[in-house]
Amino acid sequence: MFKVQNWKVKLVYAGFGCLFGSLYTIMGMLASPVTAQRDKFDEIECRSLTVVDADGKTRVNLTTDEYGGVVYAFGKDGKLGAELSVDERGGVVSVAGKDGKSVVVLHISELGGGFVVAHWQGGSGAVLGTTEHGGHIRVDGKGGGRVAMSINEYGNGAVSTWDKNGYRQ
Repeated sequence: MFKVQNWKVKLVYAGFGCLFGSLYTIMGMLASPVTAQRDKFDEIECRSLTVVDADGKTRVNLTTDEYGGVVYAFGKDGKLGAELSVDERGGVVSVAGKDGKSVVVLHISELGGGFVVAHWQGGSGAVLGTTEHGGHIRVDGKGGGRVAMSINEYGNGAVSTWDKNGYRQ
C-alpha cells in the first residue's frame, strides 16, 4: 500500500510534469512560424491594412480616417509610387515617376477637377483643369516660360504667355 506521504509527493511531481508540459506546448506554439492560410472570407473589417513583401517592406497600405479612405502603393525602393484617395470633397489619383519627382495627378471635387503632369524639380508641366467658373489649360516650360488658355462661365476666353523671367508677353 501507498503511504500518504508518498502519494502527496507523487501528486506534486505529476503536477509539475503537467505544468512543464503545458508550458513547453505553449512556447512551441508561440515560437513556430506563422503561415498563410487558404481560408475564404466573405468580409474583413479593419481601419488599416498593410501588405508587406518577403523582406518585411511595406508594398501596399489601405487606411481610413474621418475624411475617407486612402490606398498607397510603394515601389521596391520603398518610395511612394501611387495613391488613390477619397474624401467628402472628391477624390485624387496620383502616380509618381521612378525618380520621385515626376508626377501625374487626377483630382475631382464638387468645384471641378483637373489633370496635372509635372516634373517638380525641373519646373515643367501641364495642367488641364475646370472650376465652377470655367476651364483652363497651362503648360510650363522646363527653362521657364508659360502659356495658358482659359475660358470663364460667360464664354469669354483668353490666351496668355510669360517669358522665362516671368514677364507677361
